[in-house]
Amino acid sequence: DTGAAQRGVYGVYAFANQVFLQSKPTDGSDPKTILSGFLYAAWAGPDTLTTPSNNYAAGLAWNGPYPSRPQDSMQLAVLYTGFSPKYTRSAFNPNGPGVSTASETAVELTYLMALTPWFTLQPDAQVIFNPANAGTRATAVVVGARATVSF
Repeated sequence: DTGAAQRGVYGVYAFANQVFLQSKPTDGSDPKTILSGFLYAAWAGPDTLTTPSNNYAAGLAWNGPYPSRPQDSMQLAVLYTGFSPKYTRSAFNPNGPGVSTASETAVELTYLMALTPWFTLQPDAQVIFNPANAGTRATAVVVGARATVSF
């Protein structure tokens, strides 16, 4: 409640990644992942010292979605962030004390294009419901891209 540095924050998380579908090469090479997914859960506390108190996420990755683009990957994910009740009641809540719906949810779709062995381009779109814990139940749309050069 004071904004001063504090000790005693703890957190725990769990992550699981699973391959659902792999290629079956006939030439003796290693199989390639076609479809995989992940689950993630995290908790932090105590709620007197943390802003988000829990996070949950799930997603899927489809590798080589087009036969002509075997190195590309399309990914879809959903993330839920729960905000600590103590934080939402405090003066440090940027929306004002008590202004909160206690969570935000984001849905993200991205496509990683391997344009050359050393250059990728990754457009990304996100829809965020109740961004930044806004009490207005607003929705935000975020669009961007990442370029990666490997050398």
